[in-house]
Amino acid sequence: MRISCIIYIFLFSIGLSKSDNEPSLTSLKWISEGSPKNEVWFQDWSGYIRLFITTFSDTSLVDPGPYVTETKNKPYLNPKAYYLVHKKQLIGNIKWDAEFLWNGEKNSFTWEVDRANPKIKLPKIFKGFAIYNNGQLSLEIKEDSQTIFSMLLNPISYY
Repeated sequence: MRISCIIYIFLFSIGLSKSDNEPSLTSLKWISEGSPKNEVWFQDWSGYIRLFITTFSDTSLVDPGPYVTETKNKPYLNPKAYYLVHKKQLIGNIKWDAEFLWNGEKNSFTWEVDRANPKIKLPKIFKGFAIYNNGQLSLEIKEDSQTIFSMLLNPISYY
């Protein structure tokens, strides 16, 4: 019984290990160069792939206001100014038009966004193009003929 459990765990761990020979879109988090900062995740749900794009555009100072009342001997009740980071997030399923090709090949896909923050009218359909070259991913997403995102991404492993 004990040996069969060990064999089962060993086989299971072999199945989960990834090959270092070829890169993987879904095992990495991608961070854009330049401004605004973008985080891109491809998540493989063994039947479909989800694409998450988060954009960090700006920060603003939130001041508690001039009419805040102060309580004597309780400084912890006084609100303080803080910086709020503005971000947008789009999440949806992607369908590759063909199998993803590495090393400079242009790969096209359709992205159906079904979740967004801030709220937009959903679902929204985008066309995208991805090119993987020399360890970087170039990602361009368009709505009709208007470019929504155009970014050069570097991988960061989150394992």
